[in-house]
Formats: sequence, structure tokens, C-alpha cells
Amino acid sequence: MKQCKRILITGASGFIGSALTGALLKAGLQVRMASRTRPEKLEALESQGAEWIPLPDLTGPVDWVAAMDGMDAVAHLAGMAHRFESGVASDWDLFDRVNHVATRSLVSALQDHSSVTRFLFMSTSRVHGDTLDFPLRSDSPLAPVTPYDQSKADAEAAVASSLGPTKIAWAILRPVVVYGPGNRGNMARLEGLLRRGIPVPVGRTPNCRSFLFLDNLVSAVQAYLMHPDPPTGRAWMVADEEVVSTEALVRAMAAAMGVSGRVAHLPEWVLELTAKAGDLGKRMGLPAPWNSEIKGKLLGDFWVDTEPIKQELGWRAPHRMEEGIRRTFGG
Repeated sequence: MKQCKRILITGASGFIGSALTGALLKAGLQVRMASRTRPEKLEALESQGAEWIPLPDLTGPVDWVAAMDGMDAVAHLAGMAHRFESGVASDWDLFDRVNHVATRSLVSALQDHSSVTRFLFMSTSRVHGDTLDFPLRSDSPLAPVTPYDQSKADAEAAVASSLGPTKIAWAILRPVVVYGPGNRGNMARLEGLLRRGIPVPVGRTPNCRSFLFLDNLVSAVQAYLMHPDPPTGRAWMVADEEVVSTEALVRAMAAAMGVSGRVAHLPEWVLELTAKAGDLGKRMGLPAPWNSEIKGKLLGDFWVDTEPIKQELGWRAPHRMEEGIRRTFGG
């Protein structure tokens, strides 16, 4: 297979995209960054040799031809991220247009673009929904719950149906919760509680969760793009090597920040009751810092099997979770 030297990254201005661009540049590859905005971090990457082109609003039709011109590979990271407030009717259409329809138009355009020989789609472990069967595997049933989950599942189907019969090597990554410098989301919520000295509520029985350091995810993407003869038509779960409890995560974060990592061991009925109260507040349009969705994402079990990507791609997470936590929350 032709070696990939010129990579198009969609969503390059994002948390993952900018980190991936930097890593590929260090590896000596040519990178074209496509994004709606051009923040300072992309200007810095341009000074290192990357090329930037504007990406239109993905809620409407997109002409991908100019972006793909002269490229050997495409890493499709652009999309609309999950948010806790999702669920209203309008969100289903918005997530579908940005994450599914735009991806479908991209892979359709790929078939007529002979220079591109490799494609990687960034999906999510959330396509499996609120499973109770662990460890979660790539061949576990898909059971999307939220508009975000469904849009990613539909995008995966579009990739498989469009690229399955082609000569383009393609793969799908399903990362778990990603953390790293500039981190947002669940980890940021925990960080805020710890820095304010507020005890983090945890259950009395330890849970099991997988997390993913940003640099480990970047290395998995890089491994596929730079592989001399990559597997094709595969979907892989991606996570750090370690599986930890929320309490262990909180204490590791606190140690990295140099603060007291206080937790409150609460019975399940208390956690459930307060979560349902938050659900009610959310339905009434009130702030709901604690509800069933947040409870599940912080205190529920969710751990994955990464053996397939290790065996099939030869990838191993290069960084231990302890290092990732220190680099994310230390200093």
C-alpha cells in the first residue's frame, strides 16, 4: 500500500485535532488542517509547516474536493461533541446533520478521489449506549441512547457502506472519555469540585471505568495513518491500559493538583434519589449539576477491551494513566 505522507485532518482546531496535527508534524508528515475557525494554536502549527483551509458549517452541504486534493489520507475528527443538555427534539436533527450527514458526504466524495488511500473516522464508545455487559468490545451490540450517540452510530454505518467495497483502507476508533491539558467535560467537573474543596460523591462499592489520555489517543490515530499495511474495515475500542474506580481517579487527580482529595461514600439510594431530583429540575429548566446522566458517567461501570487494536494494529498505549493525570492536572 502507498505510504501516507500527506494527511487531511478535519476538525483540526479541536482538542484532539490540534494535538494530532502537532504529532504528525513531528513525525515528518505534511498536514492540512480543516476547521471552521483559525485560533492561535493553529497559527502556531502553521508556523511549523501545517497548511490551514476553512471548513464550512457542517449543518449544510459541504464540498470536500478542495480539502482532499493531493492528500493521501483523511482523519475525520470534525463534528458536534456530546453535551449534557442534549435530548430535545431539535438536537436530533442538528447532531444528525453535523455528525452523520456530513460524514456521509465526505466518504461519498472519497470514492471519486483517487489520491486518498486511507481513512480514519473518530467515533465514540457511546455508540454502545448504557450497556451492562463488561468489558465492552467492538463487536458488542450498538445501542445508542442520546442524539449524539445515534448520530455517531449512523455515521459509522455510512462509512462502512460507502467504503466497504472500495480500495481505500478505513477504520473506526471508539474512544472512551478523553482527558488531557485543556480538558473539558466530566473530568473538568471533578477538577472544579476538588479545587473548591468539595467532597466528590462516590458509591460505597468501587466501580470500574476506562479513561483515555489524549496523547494515547493521538498515538492510536498516528499508528493507523502511518502503518505500512493497515487492517481495513475495523472498529476498535481505545482506552488507557488501566481500569480504575472513580474514587481512585479522584485521588490521583488530587495528588497531581496538590490538593486534598476528599470523597463522600454515599449509599446507592441517596445517589439515586438526588439524581432523580436533578432529572426533575432539568425537565423544569432549572440548573441540574447532578442528575442520572451525570451519575452514570461518573459513578457507573464502563470499561472496555482494547485487545483487538493491540493484536490487529500492534498499538499499545505509550503512556501510563498516572503520567496522563499528572500532565493534565499537575502544576
